[in-house]
Amino acid sequence: MDSCGAGVCGTIISAYDKAGKQITTPNVGRRIIRDLKPVSANSYGGGKIYVPLMGTEYPVEITVSGNNLKLRACNSLGICRNQSWDRVK
Repeated sequence: MDSCGAGVCGTIISAYDKAGKQITTPNVGRRIIRDLKPVSANSYGGGKIYVPLMGTEYPVEITVSGNNLKLRACNSLGICRNQSWDRVK
C-alpha cells in the first residue's frame, strides 16, 4: 500500500498465477485501492476497491497483520466478500 494524499492506496505492481509464476495482465500498474483511512493501528476503512472483473468499485475495509492483508468488500445489497492476501517473498 502507498500514500495518496491524506489516504492510503494500493497499486498492483505484479501478478502471479496459482503456481506462483509471474504473469502479464493489463491490471499491473492499476491503482485498485484508494482513500483508505486508519481506523486503528492495523486496520483501515472508508476507502474503495476497484474490481477489474466487475468493472466497478466497492467500499472496502483492510486489516494488516505481518505479511498478511485481510480485505472485506461489500456491495450496495450488503453482500460481502472476504479475501486474504499474502505478501510475495
